[in-house]
Amino acid sequence: MKFHQVQIGQRFLYRDHVYEKVSPVIARLEESGEQKFLRRADAVQPLATESLPSTETSLRKNIEIKKVSSLFDGFYNQCVASIEAELAALPGAHKEKVLAQLQKAAQQFTLELTGKRPRKGD
Repeated sequence: MKFHQVQIGQRFLYRDHVYEKVSPVIARLEESGEQKFLRRADAVQPLATESLPSTETSLRKNIEIKKVSSLFDGFYNQCVASIEAELAALPGAHKEKVLAQLQKAAQQFTLELTGKRPRKGD
């Protein structure tokens, strides 16, 4: 099985060590707690004692994503308001460039939070 097929929170074997998936690209070594970046295509072996997370866990994950997303939106709006006030003295093109970079970072955060991949050209 490939790493991207493992559910977050599920334990698996990778190179003779037990790991737990903690994000779409990070696994934590059970022995030491050390975190390791894994590619989506890395081959892993699910543990026989592990079952897939229940629907309740998936539902809770979706609720948590909505809450984090909502909290981030509030944080982002406060940042934009503060930055716009500081950038008021700059020429319009500079201000727009900074705000566009901030918006791109916010979109990337949201995509990674939800596990969606950015579209080509984004």
